Amino acid sequence: IIDDSHKKPVVAIEFLPATLELEKRGRGASEKNAKDGPVKYFITIAGDGQVMIWDFQAVLEAVNDSDIQWRPAYKVQLQRQDSGTEMGCCQIVYCHDRVDEKKNKMLTNFFASTEEGELIFGDWAAPGGEDRKPEFVKQLFTVSKTFRPMLSLERSPFFSDLLLAVTDWAFYLFKDALFKDGIKEHLFQSSY
Repeated sequence: IIDDSHKKPVVAIEFLPATLELEKRGRGASEKNAKDGPVKYFITIAGDGQVMIWDFQAVLEAVNDSDIQWRPAYKVQLQRQDSGTEMGCCQIVYCHDRVDEKKNKMLTNFFASTEEGELIFGDWAAPGGEDRKPEFVKQLFTVSKTFRPMLSLERSPFFSDLLLAVTDWAFYLFKDALFKDGIKEHLFQSSY
C-alpha cells in the first residue's frame, strides 16, 4: 500500500544511478554501490511540488509481506524563494556529473521545470540553518516562462552539459556550466 505519496499525479520519473546510496534521511548521498549493480532508487515529481526519492530495492525485497507500507525514502517540498508558495512541477532531470570547485561530486542536484515553464536548479540535501528552513530551490530561471507547463526537459545524449527544454511555444538550450557562474541566460531560443 502506498499512502504517503504525491497529492497530485506523478508526471515525471527518473531512475538514479546504481552507484548512488542515500545517507540517512536523504541529507546527502555517496557512491558506495557497484556500477553494474541493481538500481536502488528512483525520483518522482508531481504538480504538488514535491520531489520524492523511492527505494525500489526495499519494496522488491518486501513484496511478499502482507503488511507492506511503501513510503518514499526521502521527500522535499519545492517552494518559491520570494513568496514561499508551493511550486507545481512537471519535469525532472538528475544531475549525475556535476562537480564543485574542489572537484567533489555533487550527487544531490537536479533540474526541474514548473507548470509555468520555469527552469529550476535544486538540491534535495540543501542544509538549513538554526532558524530557517532549507532552500531546496537554488536557482529559478524565468527566461522560458510561458505560463504553461514545460513539455519536456532532457539532457543531451551527445553533450552532457546541454539541457533541452521544450514548451508549447518554443524550445531552449541551456548549458549546465553557465549555472555554476550564476548566468541566467539560455544559449538558444527557437522562434515562435
